[in-house]
Amino acid sequence: MENLLKIDRSNCGRYPNALHAQFHNRMHALISGEELATLHLSDALLKEWREYIDTEVSINREAEASILSKRMLEKDGERDKLLSYLFNTVSNERLNSVDNEAREAAERIGYAVDPYRGLQGEAYDAETLHIIGLLEDLDKTEAKPDVQKLGLAPTVARLKTVNKEYQDLQTERMTLRVESKLPSAREIRPQTDAAYYLVCRYIDGSYVLGTPEVRTAIESLILRMNQLIGEAKTAYNLSMGQKKRGSGETPQSPLADEL
Repeated sequence: MENLLKIDRSNCGRYPNALHAQFHNRMHALISGEELATLHLSDALLKEWREYIDTEVSINREAEASILSKRMLEKDGERDKLLSYLFNTVSNERLNSVDNEAREAAERIGYAVDPYRGLQGEAYDAETLHIIGLLEDLDKTEAKPDVQKLGLAPTVARLKTVNKEYQDLQTERMTLRVESKLPSAREIRPQTDAAYYLVCRYIDGSYVLGTPEVRTAIESLILRMNQLIGEAKTAYNLSMGQKKRGSGETPQSPLADEL
């Protein structure tokens, strides 16, 4: 009896969403680089599989946008604290009865700062814009010595950095957001897995029924597929070992035990 190679089971139906999309993306790139006629694979099937993968990638990008939203909130909280410190310092130094120069500096800089008081409670975009205005006022030649006198230069510099980081995150999130409504991962993953399952069956059939020359070529492909599958399994096992799953379960394909 001939010793025929087999495509290993990937268990990809159990992978978390990001690894699932990555696995299919790498496998599609590997297989689509082969001579499709030899594998009896149609362009239509490869295209359909590709579309499912691209949808999964978009879903993962939406999830990343949610992570960016959390980071934006953290940055907003930091800039609110910086603003409160700046405003409170100016207010306190206005009452300074020991250092006249500091009190006078606070009085002068107060004309630039006072119009912006309370901006921590404004809408995010308005706050961002008004922080830019505040920073521009504090960067004017006549204000810089007073900022230095009150020891606020590091606070102002950090506020500028954090506000810029907030804007960068906002731009990145906007770029990641998908205009069209996407299906859920639970809906699309079984379709991606089904397309891959069908591709594997075509490869198996072409290998078993092929000429010796064809078998040699397909054996090379199967070995590379199995290498990729092994890497994905290792990544999955490592992720499971590092963090025990909570209540949220990874959506599984009905083909999970066959893939």
